Amino acid sequence: MARHLAWGLRLLAGAWLLASAGCTKDQAPGPEQAQELVAEPALEPVAIAGGTPEFRTLAEQAMRLWERDIEEYRRLTKDPPALRRQAEEFMRTVQLGMLPQVYGPGHAKTAQMGERLFEQGCRDPLLKSYYGRAICCAKGAYESMPLCVESLNAWGQSGYPGVYRRMAVFTVFGEGKLYARSLDWPRFREEAASLAACRVGDTTIAPEMRRVVFHELQPLLGDECTSHWEDAVAIYEACSKVPQADPWIIHMLAGQAYVSRAWHHRGGGWAYTVTPEGWKLFAENLEKAAEEFAEALKLHPECPEAAAQMIAVAMGGESEQSPQDWFDKVVAAQLDYLPAYGQMRWALRPRWGGSHEELYAFGCRAADTRRYDTMVPFELALALNDIDEELDYDRTFWRREGVYPRVKEVLEGMAKEPSRADGAGACPSRSGVMTIHVAIAERAGQYKEARRLLEELGDRLDRWLLETWSRHSESYLAAIYAFTGNDAADVEKAWRTLYEAPKPYTDEVLEQARSLFQQALAADDNERSRAYCRARVAEMEGRLAFGAGQWFEKKFDPTLLCWLMTDGSWSRESENSAVGDAGRSASRVHVRPCFVPLPPLEIEFDIEAPDGAAFPLTLGLFIPAGNRASGQKPAYHQFFVRTRDNLAGIEIAGDSKTVPCPLNPSNRIRVQLAEGRAVLSVNGQVCLDRSDGDFHPEAAFDFGCHDRLPPQMKVRVSNVRMRKWEPPKEEAAPSITRTRSRARLEG
Repeated sequence: MARHLAWGLRLLAGAWLLASAGCTKDQAPGPEQAQELVAEPALEPVAIAGGTPEFRTLAEQAMRLWERDIEEYRRLTKDPPALRRQAEEFMRTVQLGMLPQVYGPGHAKTAQMGERLFEQGCRDPLLKSYYGRAICCAKGAYESMPLCVESLNAWGQSGYPGVYRRMAVFTVFGEGKLYARSLDWPRFREEAASLAACRVGDTTIAPEMRRVVFHELQPLLGDECTSHWEDAVAIYEACSKVPQADPWIIHMLAGQAYVSRAWHHRGGGWAYTVTPEGWKLFAENLEKAAEEFAEALKLHPECPEAAAQMIAVAMGGESEQSPQDWFDKVVAAQLDYLPAYGQMRWALRPRWGGSHEELYAFGCRAADTRRYDTMVPFELALALNDIDEELDYDRTFWRREGVYPRVKEVLEGMAKEPSRADGAGACPSRSGVMTIHVAIAERAGQYKEARRLLEELGDRLDRWLLETWSRHSESYLAAIYAFTGNDAADVEKAWRTLYEAPKPYTDEVLEQARSLFQQALAADDNERSRAYCRARVAEMEGRLAFGAGQWFEKKFDPTLLCWLMTDGSWSRESENSAVGDAGRSASRVHVRPCFVPLPPLEIEFDIEAPDGAAFPLTLGLFIPAGNRASGQKPAYHQFFVRTRDNLAGIEIAGDSKTVPCPLNPSNRIRVQLAEGRAVLSVNGQVCLDRSDGDFHPEAAFDFGCHDRLPPQMKVRVSNVRMRKWEPPKEEAAPSITRTRSRARLEG
């Protein structure tokens, strides 16, 4: 796949940029083209079931507008005639997945439809751009880029007008910013802006479809995490020069361009990292954004988009009305305008002045609508997931009294909704809702409920959805079967023994837990349950070895049941090594042992990122530090090597120190930890020895890459082991070790 991408990017940087990207009068789609279609029955109009009247109107308008792409395919394609009807249905299915509330069979099954078409001989570039979009939704932008590149490179000989390059260009431009910076981005931006201007200037699009056009353009503008302000400004400026452009759209584009500028000046870090000048420019641009959204509201108060954007502006303090006030305006216009719910959930996080209780109450209010034909009640599950993320996925809120019954009511209500019957159109369908219910029941400790749902689902279990919600589906499934197996009582007793015992565990406690897991292993014949018990037995034996002063060899069991995938996706190479990648998008890639003994201890491991020498990646061991939601401390203490820069470093409570350190492709790292003390060695050489009163290591260690790892790259962790460590009594050398207070005194 990496070779495929590299080939595609070379072409993208060259040949496709020579294709016509202009929007001339004869290229604009119009009614005359419909008369040239081959005499074949058109697809039946799409009937959107469920949702509010406002959403159904928007969805039906979108499907009518996007039908033009299918008509153009029917007119110009050279694909095998026997496949064309199937191809049209695939394009229609992709379009259903592009609606503000997803319809159709879901992203994974849609991508499979496209794969089958191209396996059977389809080669049409417009169809391939749709396939690229489907892959983007199912697997991420990185996987879709080669298909979009191939589509654009084939355009010149296809006969399609340049305006139909929109799907491929918008997919890469809107979703692939993190991976496409090696391209000639200014020229690419120019084509995206030109196509956006074509869209707003197309007089064959009825004025009442303005919301559909804005829905198409909005992903091009980015957000505070993915935005490049130059891109948002370029889209706005190109569209604002079109005389016939809808003024409401122009005000919306201008507002979002100012929001992008605001976040560019503020930066994406914690509040205490923002400079006074950054705060000043942040406020000035948000104020201008508010003015633009206010003009949009004057023109069309019935459209919820401007009020939804004002939620973020109000969070930045540039509105006399609160985020809740603006949210109320949104739902008054359209109850199921989902972006506003996401904005409001973010506003209610503790880092923005909210709280977990407020976030939960917001989800409960959404659930109380009982509008199961929409995704509004499901906001309760999303709010709980946000809380769980804030709490480092410790599941405590899911298992709080009264919480699971509320979520269960929502999920059962959605599963019974007629528009969610399998094949009826709404997504997630009944099977999808039940699959999500399996994952949530496991989180809440409702194992019998989860197993009942699994048995009812059978082969209708949606593995893509389960993986999306579970982060490690095999771990969830193994736990469900173990806690409902032939000897579930011993599994529960083993865990109760561990939970109730003081830490560090005595050998007696560990031996008792091991014995109980061994009994459960012998009693059950379900392989998932047995794998779960085997993994727990291995953990207890490792802890016993640690207690005896021996090395605790931390193995990678076949389905990684002894590990938590805190970030990215991981797979086992051998019992001594595992490989992780970022999955669908660039992100940190961390894997965490389920059990780690309490410090003082020392940990050794090998870490490698193939081709890492070309990137400044931060690889090593990362320990959660303090309250992630407080904004007062960084999320992790770090013990790392920095590839390409040949550095080794320790960061404690935000205070980072590095030293030069020649690195190899694979490096052996040793970290020695105790209260107030940390030592980092790389490849047998002590690099840093630090004493710091702010350092309080927890028994939760993440191995991997702490930067946003590009999807084409992987990180390998291997040969992990740990044992007790007795810190030396003497003070470390002053040339290497200084406390924070001494560092301040010495300047």
